[in-house]
Formats: sequence, structure tokens, C-alpha cells
Amino acid sequence: MERDHLVRDDFPKAHGTEGFDVDSVGAHLAAVAAHVAALEARITALEVERDTLRRQLDDARDHEEGPSGLPDPGPDPLDDLGSEVEKAPVEQLPADPEPDEGAGAAPGEDEVAARLLVSKLAMEGKGRDTIVMQLVAEHEVDDPAALVDDVLAHLA
Repeated sequence: MERDHLVRDDFPKAHGTEGFDVDSVGAHLAAVAAHVAALEARITALEVERDTLRRQLDDARDHEEGPSGLPDPGPDPLDDLGSEVEKAPVEQLPADPEPDEGAGAAPGEDEVAARLLVSKLAMEGKGRDTIVMQLVAEHEVDDPAALVDDVLAHLA
């Protein structure tokens, strides 16, 4: 609300007096009061949203390792093949060169974990800002917003 909407002196003059028309002033004050009430309601709604986001963040920190929804893995069926298959000699492959720090470098474990977290939260329907906050709370990433945007772009 602009100051010139609040402070006015252009009300019509009351008939027979030097004061302003009471009805015009009253209508203006009612409009100001309604606008202030709307602003207070918005502030309250934002405070509730802030408190909800803080609780969600605390819950996420408390439940760092949660259920994935996948069944528990059973025994590896390939373990039984060891006695049945004759082991062939394994050729030695040349060692992989060290990855460059620039483009094309494989992401580190923390970045992979961060991307998995972002994907999981996005699939749960969390908003971008909530995902960025949780990512910052759980992982050390150079540019969390860019990572979230990249993952969300790939999911779209």
C-alpha cells in the first residue's frame, strides 16, 4: 500500500462546515482497515508456512536414512555359480586415467547422493525451494540451486 493511498486531503467538504465529509472519510478508513487486515492475514499465513517448513526440515534431519519402499534384498543368486563355473583367467586392463576436474568428470559420491535425494523429494511432490533447503541441510554441494534445477530438468 502506497503512502498516498493512506494520507489524503482531497475528501469532499461537508455541507455548511469547514471539515471533510464524514461518509467519505469513513469509507476511506474502512478501505485502509480492510487492507491492513488482509496484510495481517497474509503475514499469519506466511508464518504458518515457515513453521511447517521448519518442522519438515527438522523431520528430514531426524530421518536421514528412511525406508526406500523397495523390498529387502535377498541372497545373491550369483554366489552359487562360483562352484559350478570354472574361473577363467582375468585379463588385466590398463588403469583408468585420473578424471579431470572440469567438464565430463564423473560426479563424486556426495553429488550422486545429493542428486538421488533431489529426485526422491521431487517424486514426493516437494516444491523446488523445499528441495533446495533440504539439500543444503544434508549435503555439501557447491551450487545447490543449480543442481536442483538440473535434476528437475531431467525429470521433466
